[in-house]
Formats: sequence, C-alpha cells, structure tokens
Amino acid sequence: MTAIKRFTFLMALAGFAALSAQAQDQEGGDTSKVKDKSEAITFPTNTGSIEIIFHSKIDSNKTTDIKPSKPEPRDFWQGLDMGFSSFIFANGTTNPPAGAERFTTDMGKSGHFGFNIWELGVPIYKNKIVFVTGLGVEVNRYRFTANYNPMSKPDTNGNYVTRDYITNRLITSQLNIPVMLGFDFGKEEGKGWNLSFGAVGSIVYGAKMKEKYTEDNTRIKKVTYDDYYMNPFRLNARVKVGYGSIGVFANYTVTPMFKSGSGMPDMHPFSLGVSIG
Repeated sequence: MTAIKRFTFLMALAGFAALSAQAQDQEGGDTSKVKDKSEAITFPTNTGSIEIIFHSKIDSNKTTDIKPSKPEPRDFWQGLDMGFSSFIFANGTTNPPAGAERFTTDMGKSGHFGFNIWELGVPIYKNKIVFVTGLGVEVNRYRFTANYNPMSKPDTNGNYVTRDYITNRLITSQLNIPVMLGFDFGKEEGKGWNLSFGAVGSIVYGAKMKEKYTEDNTRIKKVTYDDYYMNPFRLNARVKVGYGSIGVFANYTVTPMFKSGSGMPDMHPFSLGVSIG
C-alpha cells in the first residue's frame, strides 16, 4: 500500500470514529450525569504519525438494585439427634410384664442417633408458624440385661441358651419422613425459643443382633441379621423444644414394634435426648 493510500485509509477511519462519537453525544441526554472516557490509538506514517482518539460515556449515577434476600424459616427438623432408647410396654411403663423380662434394657447403654438430612419448611404465618417435612435416618441400639439373646427362640422346655455376655444388643435402622408444625417464638432470625411437634413415618430397613461373649476362655463376636418379626412401617410422635440451634426431643412409636401374632410382647420404642441443628 502506498503512502497516499495509507493516509487516505487512516483519514477515513478517523472520520468514522468521529461520526460515531458525535452520534453517542446526541444520544447521551443529560451530560451532567455522564463522564467521558477516552482512549487513543497511534498509527505511524512515513511523514510522522496519526493519533485517533475514541470517546465513550459512562453514567456515574447508574446503580444496580440488589433485592434483599427473603428470610428463611429456622430449622425445626434438620440436624443431629443424640440420646437414649428403650421400650414402653403394655403396662405403660419401661418395666416389662411377666413373660417379657428378657426385653429389659440398660438405658444408660442404649443409644439413639438420628441424622436429619433434609428439611422443607413452608411458612403458614410469616416464619412464625411453619409446616415442616423432610428426610432423615435413625439408628437405635438396645442393650439387654439378660444373659441370653431375647430375639432367639427357646428350646422345647422354654429355656434359652445362656452366655457370659459382654455385649447383648439389638440394633435397628430406619428412614424417617416428618409431618410437623413448627413455632418460632424468637424475635431475631434463628434465635429464641422454638417448638415443633407432629408425626414421623418410618420404614425399618435393617435389624441385627450383636453379641459378644466369653466361652471356654475364648471371646466370641456374633452378628445376626433378621427382621425379627418387626413391623416394617412405623408411626411415631415427636416433640422438640429448643432455644436457638440447641433443643431437647422425645420420640414415641405409636404402632407396636412387632407384628401381630408373632408371639412377641406388645412393646413400643421411645427415645429422648439432645438435638443440634
């Protein structure tokens, strides 16, 4: 390209840039709210250089509105439950009636663990009254005081095989789905007193007996998996009182633990303890 052609091309480019800047000036409106921002490009030529300046306008008063996030209901279900487990029998106490003595538990060594994985809270009145559902898993460990396996079958004379037990424990696992109401009495989000209660439906997906005992000076560990005539579906009542993220809870299984006609006693699991979350 000759110097004349190059010069002609650059002049045309400069003219185009000037027309563009003029058009932007005409569309700008109120120039008191606009700041100029300039950038220059220099093109060398045989006789010197040509500088092309580009102007852009920035509205200094333009702001982006950020909507505040809507407060979420507090957690009434989600979190960890830790405590103790045992049974309530047909006589309304934790003391088994005649014929069911083998189900006497050592409550201090019978633990409850619940991991409430997910919660959905639907406000009924602001965030003060909330419909609550979700999903959780629960494991209960019942330590028996008997020196024989209460889930085993006796011989024809009604006798059980006795052992020198170190551990004689039933472990059950279940999946929980709550349907509850939550009440938030706190003035600040996530703080203050709260109360929740309602029903929890459960599916029992695992049960096993874990035995450790000494026989002929040898320590033996035995784990037996079975359904043990348990009802696979349970309906539980739950209540929880808390302050902030700490609370106390109580669960009671309304439905019998064992199937009707199984020969097992009428007993209902319950648990109580501390909830964190």
